[in-house]
Amino acid sequence: TFNPSHMPTSVPSTIPTSIPSSLPTISPSNLPTSIPSTTPTLIPSGSPTKLCFSDQNGLFGDTGDSLATEVTYRYEVETDSNIDVDITKVIPKIEWAINDALLSLLFKACHNSNQNLRIERSPRVGRRLEIAALSSRPPDRSQNEDCLVNSDTQYDCTPVDGAVTIYIDGVQSDEKTTVLESIRDLMDNGDLIFVDESITK
Repeated sequence: TFNPSHMPTSVPSTIPTSIPSSLPTISPSNLPTSIPSTTPTLIPSGSPTKLCFSDQNGLFGDTGDSLATEVTYRYEVETDSNIDVDITKVIPKIEWAINDALLSLLFKACHNSNQNLRIERSPRVGRRLEIAALSSRPPDRSQNEDCLVNSDTQYDCTPVDGAVTIYIDGVQSDEKTTVLESIRDLMDNGDLIFVDESITK
């Protein structure tokens, strides 16, 4: 019988062997496999989706017999003086952005796992918040006054009286404080600048 050589030949065979090698090739294939992976990727694709929506009146939730509590605050909007700005059109954009952000923070059903959430429970006593509904009304209104914060001359500054209405199941005090702290964080972190190209701060 024919005995195979224990040493490889210097010239590769022009005919493939009938039995495949039991070892995988060292170099990976340049082509992807035809069968997709059954395991998910570690990094999610795309941006997070919006989970909750207010109605056309800026209301989310069931007001029912809940107690309506108005939360008022003041903020200042700096806009680029080189851009022709109608502040009365910018303010509603800010108002809706605040409302949308509060939805994801105050209501568990609206939580997005990709966001840095700090509110599902009251930070003071560790209990669940009792907010049943949220409204962006009454509307925010600009004031014909000077800003308290000194603004650079290249920016225009407009003080605004803002407000939202929360509907509470029961008489509680932490809810109002939590909403105010959340709005302040949004503004301090610059999370609302995106609503209009004219806004600088």
